[in-house]
Amino acid sequence: MIKLKPIFLFATCLFSSSALANSLPCTPLENSNTLIQTASINQLINQGIYKMGQLPGLLVGVVANGKTQLFSCGETVKGNNIRPTGDTIWQIGSVSKVLTTSIFAMMVDQGKITLTAKLQDNLPKGTTVPSYQGRSITLLDLATHTSGLPREITGLNKNTTFQSNESFNQNRAYKWLSQYQLTIEPGTHYQYSNIGFGLLGNALAYHEKTTYAELIHSYLNQQLEMKNTTVKLTEKQKKDQAKSYWFNGTLIKSNWQFNFNQPSGGVYSTGDDLLRFIQYNLNLLSGNDFSANQIAHATYIYRDALDNKLRFSDSGMALGWSVDDPENGLPIVLHKNGWVSGFNTWVILLPTEKIGIFSISNKPYLAIKGQLLSIARLLMN
Repeated sequence: MIKLKPIFLFATCLFSSSALANSLPCTPLENSNTLIQTASINQLINQGIYKMGQLPGLLVGVVANGKTQLFSCGETVKGNNIRPTGDTIWQIGSVSKVLTTSIFAMMVDQGKITLTAKLQDNLPKGTTVPSYQGRSITLLDLATHTSGLPREITGLNKNTTFQSNESFNQNRAYKWLSQYQLTIEPGTHYQYSNIGFGLLGNALAYHEKTTYAELIHSYLNQQLEMKNTTVKLTEKQKKDQAKSYWFNGTLIKSNWQFNFNQPSGGVYSTGDDLLRFIQYNLNLLSGNDFSANQIAHATYIYRDALDNKLRFSDSGMALGWSVDDPENGLPIVLHKNGWVSGFNTWVILLPTEKIGIFSISNKPYLAIKGQLLSIARLLMN
């Protein structure tokens, strides 16, 4: 019997059972391949995630046994009676980071750039990157959140509401960077950094003499056939968007806007595209680049080597992925989650088992790692 861990939600008291009526219970989508454990997984998703979280909508994707399956719950917009499908557009927040590091790993594998390339050498002339006692920030430092840079650019508009963010361009980012002083040696201290990943994606684009949007197009849209993954929606994609909601069920009227920080949190995608991304990471696509995934999934930073290991709950960091060492009957697990506007996204990989899971919901702060790992255990049996 699988025990479900409780879902941690802020401000749960703001909801009543009728505030977010679960009018469309979870169901496997018909156009997916059938997995042996479909009924059990659907029940776990319906009871342990969708209903417990009182979610407007939820889409869960599973890759196992060489097959894929989507599970759809609720509505894309409250009251529209339309289920999420594989074509529904969502903001994926910080899961954008592992798309960026997959591009990084592909470029390293193709000999275009090195893991330890200096950030200073991959930004426009006139930009000054801070160093610490002669130690420069590398792209690997950025990709493992050990650059010594803060979570966000300091000094932005303090009047920005918690349901929005302040977008900034390259000039603003590089001016801030040139004035910032490191107080920590890169590579030694974990500090989750959105601005660090903005710098990583822009540095990769600068190295290729292009834009981050073009990197998405070249590496993800074309090479991986993730056709609806983008940083700028077409008119058709705008019509296919899910809407997101705050803790008390109020509609978030506009998505967060990203400019420089697109590589950190500004990507849109679909369930079908995330299934392909998982299949790629599990080396299941035709012509899959196994060596690039080895680069992306390797552990570069170990918890015990950090000077602030008590503030880091995972075993280590791969490129953008948090790494959990084998325990409680599970093999090595790679995971990444993110929230943006009112959307919450999770991606979990068990590379040795060829198992991957994603979830997207249109309500923020859904801590369901335990539930998703319960699905993984079902798939391993």
